[in-house]
Amino acid sequence: MCGGGVVISFDYSSAIDASALSNTPSEHLLLLQASIFELPLREQSADKCFCFGVLQHTPSAKMAIHSLVKVLKSGGEFVCDHYPFNKNTPFNTKYWVRPITSRLPHKVLYNFGKRYIDFMWGVFKWNRRTFAPKVANRINWRLLIPDYSSENLSEEKLKEWAYLDFFDMLSPRYDRPIFMRTLHRYLVEAGLTEVQTKKGYNGWEGRGKKK
Repeated sequence: MCGGGVVISFDYSSAIDASALSNTPSEHLLLLQASIFELPLREQSADKCFCFGVLQHTPSAKMAIHSLVKVLKSGGEFVCDHYPFNKNTPFNTKYWVRPITSRLPHKVLYNFGKRYIDFMWGVFKWNRRTFAPKVANRINWRLLIPDYSSENLSEEKLKEWAYLDFFDMLSPRYDRPIFMRTLHRYLVEAGLTEVQTKKGYNGWEGRGKKK
């Protein structure tokens, strides 16, 4: 890394072990298993903070942002994303079934997901043959069959990704979409200036600088 900087990455779960296995050991990389609400870092010690795919899966996105901003230096940059609440959210099937699936042991849910995807794979392919790509994609996701056909994957990889994403979307205990204006307010209340929020790849994206 230029300038001898250090990247600090953390996760609450044992997923940090997988990260350690997939990264070459380096004096410029520090991996931690830690809670976002109890970071083992000094306040005002970081130049930048990137938080993607995390806030919606915490008990309180507002408090998580406050905790992260504390470790930023004055003038430090903060960037995050959050699942959006919009007109389509009430029709997203995963929110109908997650109150049940999130209570299942992970191994049970994963094995059930594999059996479900295998059973529905004929429907998945029929939809892809019958409807326009965007329509087929929407139908498959509504049927809880993750559809990554646009990624030009082999059928084997398509099914593998479907297994993994079925588990990923139905296992979280917390998943609370919010309005863009709510994310903007959280960032301002955390002490950030020059706050910007916009629609991004995975929902709302927000950024700002610490005072």
